[in-house]
Amino acid sequence: MNNQILIYSHELHHIGTIFTIFLAVFQNCTLDIERAKFHSSSVLFLSFNLIKQPSPALFNYFEIYNHRKSNGLPTKIIIDYSLEGICSTIECEILFKEHNIKFEDVLFVNNTLVANQFPDYDFKQHITFDHHSLDAYSKCIFTAKNRIDSTLVKDRPNALNLLIGKLKTKYSRFLTSYYFYKCDLLDNSVLGIHASPEDILNMMKLHPEYDDINFYNKIITCLGPADSVSIIQETNEGLTATAGGWPFDPAIFKNSSISYVCETYDIDKGNFPYLLTEKTYRAIINKHPFVIQSSPGQLNSVKSLGYETFSSIIDETYNEYTALDYSHVEKTVLAAKDFVHKLPNNLDKVQEIVDYNYKHWLTSSKTEYDKTLVYLNNFINNI
Repeated sequence: MNNQILIYSHELHHIGTIFTIFLAVFQNCTLDIERAKFHSSSVLFLSFNLIKQPSPALFNYFEIYNHRKSNGLPTKIIIDYSLEGICSTIECEILFKEHNIKFEDVLFVNNTLVANQFPDYDFKQHITFDHHSLDAYSKCIFTAKNRIDSTLVKDRPNALNLLIGKLKTKYSRFLTSYYFYKCDLLDNSVLGIHASPEDILNMMKLHPEYDDINFYNKIITCLGPADSVSIIQETNEGLTATAGGWPFDPAIFKNSSISYVCETYDIDKGNFPYLLTEKTYRAIINKHPFVIQSSPGQLNSVKSLGYETFSSIIDETYNEYTALDYSHVEKTVLAAKDFVHKLPNNLDKVQEIVDYNYKHWLTSSKTEYDKTLVYLNNFINNI
C-alpha cells in the first residue's frame, strides 16, 4: 500500500471489522481530525455500527470528508459491517444526502453469508467476505498468535466441550446447561459457562418449569472459563468472552472430542441470519467434530460453504425444526450425547471428515484472504 495515504479512524482498532484482519493495510492510521483534513490523500474508515447509532464521532467523519472535498483533496470512505451483517443502503442514503457524501467515494464491506440472504441490496461499490473464517485464518495461521490443536480424534478423551456465555439473557443457552445436567453430561465435559449464580436463579424464576434446586446446586459448581487464557467481560446480555472468543487455549480441544456449538443466532434473537462465527470455526480449525445449536437449517449453511457435517454418524434432523418453542435444544443435546456414544466406533470416519474440513478451511481462507487483500489495496491505492 502507498504509505502516503492516510487512514483516519476515530478509534485505534475496530474490533470485529476488516481493520483488525488486515492491519498492514491500515497501518498508516491516525486519530487526529486536523491531520486527516489536510493530508494529501485520506481514507476514512468506520464501522456501520456508528451509522446505526450516530454519535459525535460520526459527524467528525462528515466534517473531514466535506472539508477535503471542498479543497479538492482525494478522499474515500470504507464502511464495514462484516462481523455479522450488511450495511443498510436506506440508512446510508438518508445520511449521505444530508451530508453531501457521494456513493462513488464509498466502499461497503459486508458479511458474505448474510449478504447472500439479501441479494436485492444495491451497493455502488462493495466487497463481501467470510469475516469469521478470515479472522481465524489471520489469528491462527497468518500471524499464528493463537495456537490450535491437531491431536488425532482417537487420542482425545471421548467428551464434549461446551463454551457458552450471556446466560443472563439467552434462554436457549440456559436450557443447554439444563439439558447437559439432565443428560448427565456436565461431569465429563470441558466447560466454559459464563454466568453468575444470580443469572441462573433469575432464569429459573422466569421459567418455573426449570426451577430445580438440584440443577442449581450442580450448575453453580460448573460456572467459569474453560481455560486461563480467555478474558471475560460483563455486557448488558451477561458475562461473555471478549473479542469474539479470542484468545483461547487449544487444550480445550485436546481434552475433548466433540464441540457443542451454541451459535450466535438462535430463536432468542427473533431472526435467523445463517451466520457462521468463531464458535463453529474454532471447532473446524482444531479438527473437531461438532453439533450446532442454532437457527433452523444452520447445518445447511455449513454445507453451503463446502464443509461436511456428521449425518453419516448421527441424526442431524435436530437442526431441521419449525416449532419455535425451544424444544430443539433438548433434541440437540440428545444428538450430542448420541455422538459421544457412537464416536468410538466411528473414529476413522470422523477423522476423515475433520481432516477434510480443516484442509478446506485452510485452502478457502487463504484464497479469500489473498483476494480481499488485493481488492483493499487496489481500492485504497486508486484514490
